[in-house]
Amino acid sequence: MTDFPGTFDASEALWLRRLVVHDAPLLHQLIVTNKDGLLSTLHWPRFIHAQADTAAFCAACETAFGNGKNAVYGVWRGGEILGVVSFNAIDHDRKEGEIGYWLGSAARGQGVATLAVAALVRAFAGAGVVRRSIIKCATGNERSRKLAERLGFERVGQLSKAEKIGDVLHDQYVYALQAP
Repeated sequence: MTDFPGTFDASEALWLRRLVVHDAPLLHQLIVTNKDGLLSTLHWPRFIHAQADTAAFCAACETAFGNGKNAVYGVWRGGEILGVVSFNAIDHDRKEGEIGYWLGSAARGQGVATLAVAALVRAFAGAGVVRRSIIKCATGNERSRKLAERLGFERVGQLSKAEKIGDVLHDQYVYALQAP
């Protein structure tokens, strides 16, 4: 088992809680409701067809969380899941984590993603788990670029044809933030 936090606050009204299998029904509904929008910036939604697919994802997240390989959290307000924020991969030797996040359309444009990513970075840096946080995003993903820059991430590189969205390979910007 890891020493990763299971639940923590992103603000007075928002909190992050690690995803578990019983979150699958609410998470699946959020994915289905927002699938068309998610497909414009992410590849994986095309593989979610039934609630069982989402439950399998949640189960895999639980296992990986327990093994310390990643840390996937639901972003919650009240009893509603707004999206997901995560360290998709954690390199314990280098104390480096690669961040991923997405929100349903109803939560976008309110600073929710910024608060959630900031809270994730703060919690894992504070626990000494991650010293360097990485965000990779397609060069055309303006919202993700701006989020990284708002949080003080520095653009450290560009990868050619590194992110598949649909049937197209996109170039990616790589952003990094070093904890003090």
